[in-house]
Amino acid sequence: MNQPTNKPAYKHVWGFSAIALVLFLLLSAGLIYNVEMLFTFRLISKVWFLILLVVGLLCAICLFSLFKSYAAYSGKAFGGTLRLGGPCVLMLLIVVLGVKLAPDTTADFSYTIILETTDGQPLIASNGQLLVDLDAQIVRGEIAGLGEVTLKNIPSRFMGETVRMRLSGNDQYQLNEAVKLVGQSARLIVELKEQIVRGIVKDKQGLPVAGATVITADQSVTTSVSGQFQFKLPANLSETERVLHIMADGYMPYNTDYVFSDALMQVQLTKVH
Repeated sequence: MNQPTNKPAYKHVWGFSAIALVLFLLLSAGLIYNVEMLFTFRLISKVWFLILLVVGLLCAICLFSLFKSYAAYSGKAFGGTLRLGGPCVLMLLIVVLGVKLAPDTTADFSYTIILETTDGQPLIASNGQLLVDLDAQIVRGEIAGLGEVTLKNIPSRFMGETVRMRLSGNDQYQLNEAVKLVGQSARLIVELKEQIVRGIVKDKQGLPVAGATVITADQSVTTSVSGQFQFKLPANLSETERVLHIMADGYMPYNTDYVFSDALMQVQLTKVH
């Protein structure tokens, strides 16, 4: 004679397990794809708990089918005996431990910025800081090796927000860009600063020389009627490249080096005898 059993009979368990697995994968993919939304709407803790429930249910269903484990409750509502099988215990452990290990969205956080030049190379800088404008507060980060900047102690209310970042104290590069603080890091492109070189070409009598050709760093301009010229040059131009070559009809060629300065260069040409 068959003895009665308290184990519930589960049908189509493998089908339920497959459905749970597919739903979990779809949910996870959706969350990863829309992670920006989680930060923006402060849904990290709530969605994290939802993920834990799905993972716990998935483990429980799989264990039901693979190991024939079960969980049952018998007796009265408050005076009965609770019997927990492996799947139920595992589900509870996942939820409880997951809540304990959930990321704290109320604490200050750090954010990493990787600075790169326009040709995709890391910014190698010996000076300068990255400044982040956070309302009345400014967070500063030093530029480390390979252009990496770690911004620390950013208030949690700025998670998922757009902030303004700018480069300060660097002689050659500039940056002023709005960045959304999503994820843990971002890559930004810095641009070379432009230096203005201005000058005036005259003869020995102090009269302007119009139409003279002035060449430097593969750039060429012609002096105006008043003898003036101007270049916009990259700030990382080496000293050996900072040379002016000046030629004009009826005058001897003239070469001179220069430094970046706001002052107007004075160039004097000598007529050919």
